[in-house]
Amino acid sequence: MLRPCNVLDFLANFAVFETKNGRTVKKIARYQQFEAANDIMDRTLELYGKDAKAQDRTGLIWHTQGSGKSLTMIYAGQKLRRDPRLQNPTVLIVVDRRDLKTQLGDDFDACGLSEPSSRPWVLTI
Repeated sequence: MLRPCNVLDFLANFAVFETKNGRTVKKIARYQQFEAANDIMDRTLELYGKDAKAQDRTGLIWHTQGSGKSLTMIYAGQKLRRDPRLQNPTVLIVVDRRDLKTQLGDDFDACGLSEPSSRPWVLTI
């Protein structure tokens, strides 16, 4: 974890400032969030621009309750959007509950990472 490339990656992509109720808090990634977001990034770069089968485009990151799923998505989305090799990608998050959609949208907004539009990147199935 403390290799120079990991430290630089952590400092650049795994700290956000969340503002809620006029109070700003710095949040940094836990180990599992760092690993999951980097796995998403690696998988995306591996398949970017290739004609991959549908099964190759799927993935699963398993988190338990309270483990920081929302922040993992924030870190991964932020990292994907910052990488120039991906040419400003659209990040789409699909959720299965309206309350989760609201929570994610609020978390992205609080960290200053959402688009000015009304959260087009979160879909409820």
